[in-house]
Amino acid sequence: PAAEAAEAPAAAPRALTSRDVGRLVAEAASEDDLLRAAELLPLAGEETFAWERQDVHVARRRKALTALLAKLSRRCCGGGAAAARRRVLGDARFRRCAALLTEPGDESRSASDAPESRRSASDAPESRTAARAPGRATSPGAEVFAAERREALRLVASLAPEPGALA
Repeated sequence: PAAEAAEAPAAAPRALTSRDVGRLVAEAASEDDLLRAAELLPLAGEETFAWERQDVHVARRRKALTALLAKLSRRCCGGGAAAARRRVLGDARFRRCAALLTEPGDESRSASDAPESRRSASDAPESRTAARAPGRATSPGAEVFAAERREALRLVASLAPEPGALA
């Protein structure tokens, strides 16, 4: 039996998906590794699997994008990293990261738009009427999305401080 196991062909490596981006960012040893990981992040409409459109996976991709930009910022900021920064800013894969930041997300979603299953116990009927008032409250997901987007934009600004650097 041991000889048969040794002769069995090795399983083919599975294709990488957007599910792997967080791990790839953590393991990245260079700017190029990070930018290769960014290629796996689909823009809206590019999803190849139904699960990639689920809110939880969209949130994971946003978090992975923020981590990717943070790692790029650490590697490419500072006086000695000017060449690396120029290389990253000129790369189409980095422009893709910037395009991902411009996609619409939960920031436009209000608490009253959240699915019933996602509402917390504190969303009693009286709070729902308050959410429909002119100053509509946003869902917790929208607040998290807005904070992640601000952080990611801050990281992009740290990489490209001069106007037109991404052009």
